Amino acid sequence: MRMTDEEKKSYLFKNLDFGSGIVKEFTQACESVERMGFLVSYRAGLCLELWWWKGRWDCHCWLKKEDTGIFQYGSSLPSEGFLQIIRHCIREIEDGKYQYKKTSREQIQEIVGRRRLTSFMNNTKWQEFCRAMVEEMPFPPPYIYKTLFEQDEEVFCDFSRDVPYLGAYDRESFAGYHYQMIEWVKIRPRYYDYEGGRLAGKYVYHEAEQELEEILARYSIPYEKEDGVYTIYGYKGVGH
Repeated sequence: MRMTDEEKKSYLFKNLDFGSGIVKEFTQACESVERMGFLVSYRAGLCLELWWWKGRWDCHCWLKKEDTGIFQYGSSLPSEGFLQIIRHCIREIEDGKYQYKKTSREQIQEIVGRRRLTSFMNNTKWQEFCRAMVEEMPFPPPYIYKTLFEQDEEVFCDFSRDVPYLGAYDRESFAGYHYQMIEWVKIRPRYYDYEGGRLAGKYVYHEAEQELEEILARYSIPYEKEDGVYTIYGYKGVGH
């Protein structure tokens, strides 16, 4: 049986006790569809989201603390199994299990302090950088990046040679726009493609170093250059 949006609201309210949580209904436009449901706020910054896409069959549960996801689960309604999982989650919230769960912001502060890193970028500069790479460069240059949560060996990519692809600076590709966790970005303002048939084909190289340097200077974005690779540091150790 597929429930309407109003039936979902009634079903969840009737079958769940949110304890000390403060419940607020919400509707949010997401491109061509709407997301709707409840936000249940608890102490220690915890928020339980119960939501679904308007007119669709599924229902989702997200438990978050500020910007950090702790738990998520999805199912169709009506479902006693789904209710049991949400009840268990609420009991754990009330028992204080997640009270001292660290948020991404707190984890970043801890890493920066432990490694004695200095911040060189902020959200505004990263936004300007991404926009300029798409709108002001002749082509969006290829790049690799490392977050504070990764080890150096986890960022495996031979970036010492020209590559046959372009960079993507959309939300999903560029660190999910979680700029505060980017340690560095390495950019090669060059790429190549292949033109012609198998017998008469040739590699065609495209280069935009001057344009990149002009953009970085225009937006006062500090960088280091070595062997044609430009490194922009979100954070760097003093004296490194």
